[in-house]
Amino acid sequence: MTRMNLCKSVESVGLLFVVHAKGNSMLPKIKDGDLCVFERYHGGSREGEIVLSQVNEYYEEYGGKYTIKKFHSEKTVNEEGVEVHSKIELQPLNKDGFQAIEFPEDNDAKIATIGVLKYIIC
Repeated sequence: MTRMNLCKSVESVGLLFVVHAKGNSMLPKIKDGDLCVFERYHGGSREGEIVLSQVNEYYEEYGGKYTIKKFHSEKTVNEEGVEVHSKIELQPLNKDGFQAIEFPEDNDAKIATIGVLKYIIC
């Protein structure tokens, strides 16, 4: 096993947080029980990134559900000439029994990106 000093490897330690992964939807990259180090999301493109998201649409009574998935979006230009999401998907890497969570029509209010995956500690 190789030891790594994260404090020396990461410049902005205050922007990082650790999440204990649960489940198999992100196999083979993230295994059940892995510790995932995320950088707090402050805006910008998330396309193709593995993100920690809070999904409020289906779990409003509990304050939202957190999930680790690959981010994918499709965009269009609205009448005002502003680029908006026409579709957002949170995609599992493991397709065996897992499906994408889909958000049609600019539903940013129902999904919040909390962080972007930087490291996995297994």
